[in-house]
Amino acid sequence: MGGGRDFSTGRSIYIRRNGVYIRRDGKEINHRNNKVPATLRKFNGNVKLAAEQYDELSESQKRDIDAGLAAIREYINKGDFRIRVTNRAMNGILDSGEIWNQMQAGRSGGYYDPDERRDISQRLFDHDGGLADEEYEKYGYLSDGQTDAAEWYGDFDIVLKKDVMMDRTTMTLGDSLDYKAYYPSFVNNPQWVSSGDKFWADPKDFKRKSKTLLKTGKFEDSGDGYLELQFHGKVTTNEISHISMPKSWKNNTPSELLDTIQRLKDAGIRIQYDAHD
Repeated sequence: MGGGRDFSTGRSIYIRRNGVYIRRDGKEINHRNNKVPATLRKFNGNVKLAAEQYDELSESQKRDIDAGLAAIREYINKGDFRIRVTNRAMNGILDSGEIWNQMQAGRSGGYYDPDERRDISQRLFDHDGGLADEEYEKYGYLSDGQTDAAEWYGDFDIVLKKDVMMDRTTMTLGDSLDYKAYYPSFVNNPQWVSSGDKFWADPKDFKRKSKTLLKTGKFEDSGDGYLELQFHGKVTTNEISHISMPKSWKNNTPSELLDTIQRLKDAGIRIQYDAHD
């Protein structure tokens, strides 16, 4: 996206015409109203940075990077786009019809600091800042269901429609709050620099972490680390595929969640009891 090129092929992935991104085959990207989200208007996916760093490596280091990227691509292909929220936040989503970021909601299931989030967004995605609250990205993660990588964020694991969200989703291999160490890339064109500069110096470590992610769903052997996703533009309940909940909750749902689950069903949002307990 953003006119970037895949450094392994040199081919342009997207072309911008009249403020609208299209694929090389001429198909428009599935942005809402075919408009580029404000956070992505100047973002180039860090393709050039990745290529420059790659060119400085030895041939054996390049092979390590290629193997790591192959593992990440495979993990992205088989994983789901998810956002975890609290019971309170889930009710807010049903009330408003859309998923809010912390600036809109005035709270967060994780670290809450709207001013720092605005600053981080500007640094990560090269925009000018000063955006309306609703224009800032929303944060989630990618999971293939092997592990519950972000359970501390809330009981409701929202699974988004991957095909709808793909072209306006970016990623970092780890928590982007550490913005000095992470350089996002588009999830449909992942770059190795999105693993953070603390991994760049050791391509073997990048390969190891990428393969650990593919094997276990987390990139640290200790069980920590997940692939963070940033969703750009408005995300409404129409973009929700289903809600994933623990298998054991099908017949033993916590009582405090029952009213919200009924609201979800009334709204036509499917509950899928498929997650690990």
